[in-house]
Amino acid sequence: MIIAWSYKIKIFNFKIISITLFFFCALVFHLGWQNKTSFEKAIGLDKLSSQDKKALFEIPKALNDWKISWLGHNGYYLENKNIKVLLDPVHDISIKGVSRKFDTFNPSSFEKIDYVIISHAHFDHMSLNTISKMKKIETLIIPKGYKELFKEFNISKIIEVIPGETLDLKLKISVLKAQHNGSRYHPFKSSCMANSYLLDDKKTSIYFAGDTGFGEHIFDIAKKFHPDISILPIGAFEPNFILNYYHMNPKEALKAMKILGSEVMIPSHFGTYRLSLDLTSEALIALMQYNKPFNQKIYLPKLYVSKTD
Repeated sequence: MIIAWSYKIKIFNFKIISITLFFFCALVFHLGWQNKTSFEKAIGLDKLSSQDKKALFEIPKALNDWKISWLGHNGYYLENKNIKVLLDPVHDISIKGVSRKFDTFNPSSFEKIDYVIISHAHFDHMSLNTISKMKKIETLIIPKGYKELFKEFNISKIIEVIPGETLDLKLKISVLKAQHNGSRYHPFKSSCMANSYLLDDKKTSIYFAGDTGFGEHIFDIAKKFHPDISILPIGAFEPNFILNYYHMNPKEALKAMKILGSEVMIPSHFGTYRLSLDLTSEALIALMQYNKPFNQKIYLPKLYVSKTD
């Protein structure tokens, strides 16, 4: 009798698991997590007015000597006369089954990069595949705990960092906190830190938030720094009751910009991979709408085009 009931329970659990997996797969395809589309539709440009688009792409004077290009998602390429920097470069066609909405840069097109800076180890921020294809990286800056993953790569120097440290290199890099899980595999539990960074070349200071929720660390950073430019995440925020701690939404990103006292905000972590229930296009549209009463300078750098493309 006990064996029979045990067997029935196992069958019941198997059916529940099978049904759950079926509906999850159906949800993935229904929500378009596998679908590619045009750049304009993916990020929401097609829904913005011509006036908003013009303002969005207008290059701010606060950049000074820096040229910034977007790599998609959370990735940015920063370049001035002496320094080339990559922030969270990810070129992967898909991440854990979620397809990239549009094509961007070719990692092998970069001749030499002075600094590749990684905020944390999640697959949409730290891509071993992308970094392995780069011709020459002088210095890789990563959260503590992941150096061994890169020991076979063509990288001159690897520096592991934690919040509170400062690197005096060709530019000053302050390692700051982020409210996020830094683990490579577990979506919520973390044994490693997630970092944010402040880059300062003495003319311009740029805050790279990486991936973070809105929290007390924003106020703490504002007590010490007032970055000219803040690169802040705006996407992957729904369902809010689960993701609020880990990801800012567009309204919170604007709030963070004001607290930090930044002249310019560059949005990140949107438009490229659908990692949550909000559409990839939703974040930018909402950001521009929320900003109308405040008229803060939001700048979206043009998408990086590889020389070999």
